[in-house]
Amino acid sequence: MILDQSTDRATSTYDVCIVGSGPAGLTLAAELADRAPELRICVLESGRRHPTDFADALRDLDWEGIPIEPQSRERVFGGASATWAGLSSPLDRIDFERRNTVRFSGWPFDRDHLLPFYAHAAERYRFPPIEMFEPERWRSAVPQGDLAPQWRQLQPTAMLAPREPFRFGPELAGVFSGCQADLRLDATVIRLEGDPATGRAEAAVVRSSSGAETRVHARAFGLACGGLENARLLLLSTYPGRRGLGNEADQVGRYLMNHPKGDFGVVVLRRRVRAEPAYFGATHGDVFGSLGLRLSESLQHGRGLLNSYLRLRPVHDWSDMPEVRLALDGLGRLKRQLVHRSRPPGARGDPASPTTSGTTLGLAWRNRREVWRHLRLHRRGGAWIHTLRIRNFMEMEPNAENRVTLGRRTDGFGTPLPEVRHAPSQRDRSTMQELHATLAAELQHQRWGQLVTGLPADTGRWPIREPASHHMGTTRMGTDPATSVVDPDGRIHGCPNVFVAGSSVFPTCGSANPTFTIVALSVRLAEHLAGTFHAGASRAGGSRRDKTAHMTSPQPPDSR
Repeated sequence: MILDQSTDRATSTYDVCIVGSGPAGLTLAAELADRAPELRICVLESGRRHPTDFADALRDLDWEGIPIEPQSRERVFGGASATWAGLSSPLDRIDFERRNTVRFSGWPFDRDHLLPFYAHAAERYRFPPIEMFEPERWRSAVPQGDLAPQWRQLQPTAMLAPREPFRFGPELAGVFSGCQADLRLDATVIRLEGDPATGRAEAAVVRSSSGAETRVHARAFGLACGGLENARLLLLSTYPGRRGLGNEADQVGRYLMNHPKGDFGVVVLRRRVRAEPAYFGATHGDVFGSLGLRLSESLQHGRGLLNSYLRLRPVHDWSDMPEVRLALDGLGRLKRQLVHRSRPPGARGDPASPTTSGTTLGLAWRNRREVWRHLRLHRRGGAWIHTLRIRNFMEMEPNAENRVTLGRRTDGFGTPLPEVRHAPSQRDRSTMQELHATLAAELQHQRWGQLVTGLPADTGRWPIREPASHHMGTTRMGTDPATSVVDPDGRIHGCPNVFVAGSSVFPTCGSANPTFTIVALSVRLAEHLAGTFHAGASRAGGSRRDKTAHMTSPQPPDSR
């Protein structure tokens, strides 16, 4: 059932209570409902079906360094997927590896372990097939352009998106149509309560916009409320000790990573070209995407660098005219909406809503000459291209001083707001400088073009500082409680029944949009939890009461 916490405040007990209804939380709920349909599941969402002023105000925080955008922390059914454009990629093999030159690097399992979960995520949640992300596969799938670069120390990397991204809220609402799973809206969790002796959580303390407080009891809890709020909720849950749940070693909130991005750098080609679809963007079937460039993995290992990447974007006469770019982007979204009518009219970000459609058409009409020229040239095979702009995407190394803490200011419920401090390290910046220098050498070697504006060796004010709104690492996964918060299965060290889902468990983050990996990890966590409950039921003779009481401890992944 879908309930509103402000009007339905009945105390309930569930097998699994999930905090957050974004891609991580709803994937976990949907997969659990399929694998263990006998379980009673609850999802608690701070917002409602559509944004509200009250829920938007709860996104407030204080930040220093890389900005934190409000829309990166949506309080609405579906979470961040409500504004997500669909672009993503699986992590690369090197992203999982322990690198001797990168402190705190390494996941507790390798990329191959996640491949079946990536495959399942692609099949059910409309990500492009995992094999399509192989650069050569994507390049061979789209028409060949005028350029055929042969890189030596650079490797292509594919970033792809479905024509119509999966909207987790509307498309998974059916999970709550039966009697076994409840979605509670306007239900903000302000802390977990439990047994100080065992560390076991017993209830989520919930407040609604009316100020009423209730408790939702469960045998297991899954925190899936984002990279900042997962850490904040653990810090607020002080029943095991004043430092917060899972924070005995002062690790909760540390190692915050993001993907700083921005335009910086210009390439001038030796000869004009029409197009290079693989690098400049192309559509194949229901998938849109392009190739970027990263340093080869051997070069990263040899020089102690990170896995940042860049994209090459053609520059046209109208490229620096914001109104024209907005009009072209809007027309593209309108075209896709005519083909795929899956989103309700008027939803936030819906290109078919009257306000957005009117704005797009107005911009297109006022700039009709440039828009018509673009459309005409595109139909003929593309405009001539002489200049490329570099779009940069950084990986940040895990740094304990980049962190989330509780601040002095409070929200509408009187709980401390998060304070967020994170900025690129010297290694982060050096990696981008090395990537630009390597690109310049490759262009010269191939006589393909020249990098005329690149990152200088010494940059006073670092120019790549736009936030990607990917908040990762604050409850990192690992085997050592001294340097991590959750174990390889996402369970908090020292707490038998609280698990964490989402990118906050990433030990390292690569440079890809994390949504694909978030969903794959939630599928993996659901498989583990379902097996855990089934094992408990077998030992307890199958009764619900005994089954949840004998919930077994998670096993490491290599024992599956």
